[in-house]
Amino acid sequence: MPDQKNEYIKTQKARLRSQVRSRLKEFPEQLQKQEAAAMTEKFIGLPEWGASREVLLFLSMKGEIDTHGLIKAAVLQGKRIWAPRLYGDEMEFHLIWEAGESEAGKSEAGISAKEVNSLPELDLEYNPYGLWEPRSTAPIFTPQPGVHAVVATPGLAFDRQGNRLGRGKAYYDKWLGLQTTWIETGQMTPVGIGFSIQLLERVPRDEHDQALPQLVIGGEHIRCS
Repeated sequence: MPDQKNEYIKTQKARLRSQVRSRLKEFPEQLQKQEAAAMTEKFIGLPEWGASREVLLFLSMKGEIDTHGLIKAAVLQGKRIWAPRLYGDEMEFHLIWEAGESEAGKSEAGISAKEVNSLPELDLEYNPYGLWEPRSTAPIFTPQPGVHAVVATPGLAFDRQGNRLGRGKAYYDKWLGLQTTWIETGQMTPVGIGFSIQLLERVPRDEHDQALPQLVIGGEHIRCS
């Protein structure tokens, strides 16, 4: 019976992935830009963003909501930025930007337009698959007691209960599963981000899937039940 249930959920997920990918292909580029801007504004207004020194985010690909605005805000506010690098079936977050002494402590309001247009280059490299990713030699993120982190988490689909449909490799589910203690104590907050068309009534979930406590879908902030 458990095997039949798992196969049923697996089939449901595969069907849903296909449906959502089709929706994303038809989602107008102008609406994508508008919702990415709305997501950024809502995300950086979260108390958890304000309290976090560490920002963990993905480098968005085609079909994903653009994280460039979050990167810019994190740089301007002197936060440390980490991005994922894949190692087989596992994932680690590596440091891609850290404020220097002259930049540390600046707020967005204290930075000129000239500085905004000349943000520092991120520590990335181009991999054989045609994607940007952190260098393997860059420091790996390790949670520290008393240091808050916020994790902008991708997905193909989400529901209001915090269930998330990934791309099928379970990279984030595995990684978040190792951070349970930090998440439960509030020192780390994963927040699912996406477009409005990615918010569904129900997303199938199995025992290995990690539910998210919060979502920012376009300009809507959802504290999940």
